[in-house]
Amino acid sequence: VDLSALREAVEAEMQRFAIDQALYLVLRALDVANKYVTDAAPWKLPAGDPKRRVVVRTLLEVIYACTHFLAPVLVDAAQRVWEKLGTPPVPISRLRPTLSNLVPGTPVAASASKDDVLFAKGETEGARARLEEEAAKKRAAKEAQAARAAAEQAAAARAAAGG
Repeated sequence: VDLSALREAVEAEMQRFAIDQALYLVLRALDVANKYVTDAAPWKLPAGDPKRRVVVRTLLEVIYACTHFLAPVLVDAAQRVWEKLGTPPVPISRLRPTLSNLVPGTPVAASASKDDVLFAKGETEGARARLEEEAAKKRAAKEAQAARAAAEQAAAARAAAGG
C-alpha cells in the first residue's frame, strides 16, 4: 500500500466533500493488504520465519495507518484498534509513508473471544458493498451530468452557427 498516494487521494476527495469516495479508497487499500496477507499466508510459515514477521508487521502498519482515515466515521472502533496495537494515533500528516509507524516489540492485544472481534465478516462485506454501490451511483450521475452538459454545448454551438 502506497501510503503517500493514499493520503493524497483521500485528501483530494475530502476537499471535494466526497467522503464516500475517500472511504472507498481506504477500503480498497485494506483490500490490497488483505490480498497480500492471503497470498503470503503467514499462518503457514514457521513462527521464527522472518517473512512471517514482515507480512504480519506490514498488515499491522496498514491497519494502523488506515484507521486514521476511518476514525471520523468509526470513532469507537478506531480507538479500539489503536488500543489493541498499543500505539496512539498521530496527526495524519505525521504518518510515515514507509509503514514504520509502530514501535517494534510493542505488545499487540489479541482478541480474547469471538465477541471481541471489531467487525464480523458479513458486516464488513455489507458495508463495503453499500459503499461501492453508492460510489458507482455517484460516478454514473457525474457521467450523465457531463453528457448533458456536452449535449447542451453542442446544441448551443449549432444554434450559434445558424443551424
